Amino acid sequence: KQKLGPDVLNLPESDGSTNDLLLLIKYKLDWFKKMQNTDGSVHFIVICQGGVEYAQRVSDVSTGAACILAGIFAKAYTLFSDVPSMQSYAEDLLQRAELSWSWLMAHTSTYNPKSGISNTTWSYGISSDGSFRQFAAIELYIATGNSTYHNYFTSRYSGAQTSMQGINAIGKGHMDYAETTRPVNTSIRNAIRTAYITLADTLVTNAGRSPY
Repeated sequence: KQKLGPDVLNLPESDGSTNDLLLLIKYKLDWFKKMQNTDGSVHFIVICQGGVEYAQRVSDVSTGAACILAGIFAKAYTLFSDVPSMQSYAEDLLQRAELSWSWLMAHTSTYNPKSGISNTTWSYGISSDGSFRQFAAIELYIATGNSTYHNYFTSRYSGAQTSMQGINAIGKGHMDYAETTRPVNTSIRNAIRTAYITLADTLVTNAGRSPY
């Protein structure tokens, strides 16, 4: 929030008082809202058949999408809740995050839409959502302090080493867990920090070994 100010990016939404970066983030969050249903389920993707924009089609819902929305909205709540002009917006995000969490708790098996237009597969399908549920739990715990979310994560934590590759969402959650001021499991926090320091040391060591 200290890196950018109002009216810096010449956004049409700029009101002269709200950080432009927050407005950009809000623009994305408003898109996620459109993908969420009233029961908390979340559609996975919108695709254009043959690149024709007026032929857009929305996929079925997926548990992975609900996990990501819940985690992102919970994290955004902590970002917006202390901005006077956006407190009601932040509260809505948190309510939506908890709504999707409730839907996830009622649908415990991974569900990922398998077929897209012309029986093609949806890109970036989440075939196993366990780590994504943990990501949502971490961000909801940080946002609310509710021990239910914390217990959900700590009871399923299996190490940080496997969280640092690819598009696995839990890596982002681990970073936030290691830095939050909320009470946490000290052993897990230390293991996460050690894992990321080890990775950083490896990157530094290997940086001089290849011009790539």
